[in-house]
Amino acid sequence: MKALFILGLVLLSVTVQGKVFERCELARTLKRLGMDGYRGISLANWMCLTR
Repeated sequence: MKALFILGLVLLSVTVQGKVFERCELARTLKRLGMDGYRGISLANWMCLTR
């Protein structure tokens, strides 16, 4: 029980790192990763989703 509690605390203390993209940087990254036209969705639609 004590080990489970400690494991829970360790899992909760994991640091989450996020990145804030500039609009053009995000568009370049999505294009480079092949998201323009992915499943028929244009890069413009992906950018609209991120607003």
